[in-house]
Amino acid sequence: MASLGLWLAFAVSMKFMAPAHSQDAPANGDLPAEFLKEVENTQVPPAGGTPAGSPPPAGTPAAQTPPTADVPAQIPPPPANEMPVGDQMTAPAPQQILSSDGYIYDPTGKRDPFKVFKTVRPAGPEAARPNEILEPLQRWEVDRLQVVGILWDVRTPRAMIKDPDGAVFVVTKNSKIGRSEGFVAAIREGEVVVVETKYDDGKAFKESRIMELKK
Repeated sequence: MASLGLWLAFAVSMKFMAPAHSQDAPANGDLPAEFLKEVENTQVPPAGGTPAGSPPPAGTPAAQTPPTADVPAQIPPPPANEMPVGDQMTAPAPQQILSSDGYIYDPTGKRDPFKVFKTVRPAGPEAARPNEILEPLQRWEVDRLQVVGILWDVRTPRAMIKDPDGAVFVVTKNSKIGRSEGFVAAIREGEVVVVETKYDDGKAFKESRIMELKK
């Protein structure tokens, strides 16, 4: 009875177990095609074609990092709307100056308000013509000279002029007098006419002065 029970148990177990198949190993050492396909599906080679951890093929140059040179820093240009400073600033043209009440000043044809209106050429022994020998009456302004006598009803009229030092000199027509290139233009009854040269804004003009006889 014991042997019969063992035989039945063996028969039942063989019915439910899958049959085992045996496969002979290839003679040339290659793996079976089914195994190679399974390996290809489970292992994906890295990008570049070289498996991870494998040394690079012989003859392949190693990748080199390009040397970095010291490049000077580039300063960006200033913005276009940046206000100029220093010598770049320019004053607006005179015709563009606008006052608070809306009046625009136009200097065209007008004299410079900062220029002296009338300039008098300096006179004196050292003025204008330093190498010229001055006559005694050229050392003084006409205002400081005094007419003390006149002889006019003759062919050559004469006048006597006294300077601040008390010296008296006789003058005739065209005698030099004063410190402004003056000369005696005429000697008439009771007066002596003197013409001087004045300067206005660099332009010379003649000016007549009357010296009256003091009685």
